Amino acid sequence: MTENQTDKLDSSNLDAHHNGINFLELAILFIKNVKLILGVTLAGGVLSAGLSMLIPNTFTGVAKILPPQSNQSSSVNAVMLAQLGGLLE
Repeated sequence: MTENQTDKLDSSNLDAHHNGINFLELAILFIKNVKLILGVTLAGGVLSAGLSMLIPNTFTGVAKILPPQSNQSSSVNAVMLAQLGGLLE
């Protein structure tokens, strides 16, 4: 290989690094570290599941019972009493 050809190879290699991320390099890096990636993910999942089992269950419920409004209750009661009046006769 001539000196000119090696310079072209070196410059093309530099251009690849300056243009962005090379997908092939990322794939190789992922494949080399797949055990580490899966191990850390699995360990995190097991740790979080274990911690969630240690926390006691707490359930809270809140109910507010409000008295009926006077305007509606009077008219509703009057209507209901009127309907019952027919049954009592």
